[in-house]
Amino acid sequence: MSNHFHLLVQVPNAEESRAALDDEEILRRLGLVSTGDRVEEARLMIARMKEEPSKKGYLEYRERLLSRMYDVSVFMQELKKRFTWWYNKRVGRKGPLWEDRFKSVLVEGDEKVLLTMAAYIDLNPVRAGLVKDPKDYRWSGYGEAVAGKRERRLGLMRACGPMTRGEARY
Repeated sequence: MSNHFHLLVQVPNAEESRAALDDEEILRRLGLVSTGDRVEEARLMIARMKEEPSKKGYLEYRERLLSRMYDVSVFMQELKKRFTWWYNKRVGRKGPLWEDRFKSVLVEGDEKVLLTMAAYIDLNPVRAGLVKDPKDYRWSGYGEAVAGKRERRLGLMRACGPMTRGEARY
């Protein structure tokens, strides 16, 4: 889309997921969104705080790092900020790309609700007149799934839910 995008994401249970992360995994994930200097600084801070008799500082620092994970608002803020930096540098421009803040909709309940949301997203470029078939839209997960990309096919199967043999979804 020329002025917006849609994402359908599954956010794991934060408490369960965060409890399962050790320090190395936290640092690895930090490295996916930060510079090497930031990761090394965090690694040194964790090591130093772990040596203190009271683990309070370590636990608070760890919680500060974890608090950014599993938060859709933080994820969208980082995604839009980093894409804007990349795009502006690539085309030699300055300033924001996005006019509005992101909007989110909680999708839960019956699998038909998830399927409806996925179809709404995949049909958006058709409604906008960009393509006649959603598989032809360049930035479509559906198009990549139809083209055979394994990861996208798994995402499509997850959205559609389990099917019995011979059952059609559309």
